[in-house]
Amino acid sequence: MDKSEIQELLSRQPNNLSLIGEFYSNENIFTMEMSNILFNHWICVGHESKLENIGDWFKYDISTESIIIIRGKDNEVRAVHNVCRHRGSRICRKKKGNSNILTCPYHAWSFDSKGNLISSNNTSPNLDKEQWGLHKVPLQIINGLILICLGDKPPSLENAKSSIKEGLGPYGWEKAKIAHTKTYSFNANWKLAVDNYQECLHCNSVHKEFSRSHAIVRPDSEVVEIRKQAKDKIENMGISIPTVLNWPHALSENEEMVACFHDALFEGYQTGSKDGLPVAPLMGDFKSHDGGVTYFDIGPISFFLAYPDHGVLFSFVPQSIDKTDLEISWLVSNSAIDGQDYDLNHLTWLWDSTTIEDKDVVEGAQKGVISRFYQPGPYGPMETAIESFKDWYLKHIKGLL
Repeated sequence: MDKSEIQELLSRQPNNLSLIGEFYSNENIFTMEMSNILFNHWICVGHESKLENIGDWFKYDISTESIIIIRGKDNEVRAVHNVCRHRGSRICRKKKGNSNILTCPYHAWSFDSKGNLISSNNTSPNLDKEQWGLHKVPLQIINGLILICLGDKPPSLENAKSSIKEGLGPYGWEKAKIAHTKTYSFNANWKLAVDNYQECLHCNSVHKEFSRSHAIVRPDSEVVEIRKQAKDKIENMGISIPTVLNWPHALSENEEMVACFHDALFEGYQTGSKDGLPVAPLMGDFKSHDGGVTYFDIGPISFFLAYPDHGVLFSFVPQSIDKTDLEISWLVSNSAIDGQDYDLNHLTWLWDSTTIEDKDVVEGAQKGVISRFYQPGPYGPMETAIESFKDWYLKHIKGLL
């Protein structure tokens, strides 16, 4: 897509309304925004407990890219592109495995866990192996969260690090483990999926169960007192969760976007569950339930919820213009025992049922925005986050001109 085409689209984009349909349906736009926007930001690809042992690895696929995340012999976790330097073949085909040596199935070139070429089958003996290692991917682990960036100049994580440590640290995610992971495939554009996650205007009509428990479903003016009660309760435990509102607009151009805030659950709910009762042992610094939940966002497509007894990781993974995978992982204390300390059905029920409901409405929206009768619509008071997200997105699109 050349600059004149981008300019023509922007000339038809209303200032105060949602995006025009082409931003959800044009293949060239998708390719452009992946390479020039999303790949330049940090993405959470999972929790460190996925790599418990030396040699453990898993594969992360997003759009046209594939990345191997592996724990090396030195116990360090690294990320490399899943592209063999000989003929470009994918090296790892399965989703996960364990090996200190990564061998390409095509011509048997082999690489160590750092990505160094160690064997080049039947090629010139004069080949300089140091020049033909796997391309490395920037990776950082913060409080157990594995973050990677596919861009050449990753934004700074300094502000995000402090926010994660202060906001999620009390929940003990460094000493957590993944109890369950499930991937939901949405037949919809990634921006529609993110919009849906970031607004709760739809919650009362779509998520009846979620709306019984989470204060975020109501306008701010209606939940002032219950939020104050939740804040007082958690602070009486000696725990302070910061309010950080730098999503989607970061503190500066070279900082990663981040948001964090503690919110209330309605009376009778100790955690995010069907009956409001705990689903797993308490985690981190919590000695009792606080009647609240912490929401945390980092980058454009990685979001988290922290309850005192479990955590939920949401990773939106764009695959094509009209397909987005949502990988959800549920965290519990690393000492918790399945079937004894927690029941998987009870643990996952709320966000499994809520996500199935989201899939239905987001796919319905995708079908609508490609109609010739679709027109951008207005934003309401409970949609300020997605209006800001639209403005952030258009700012980056304009930056390509």
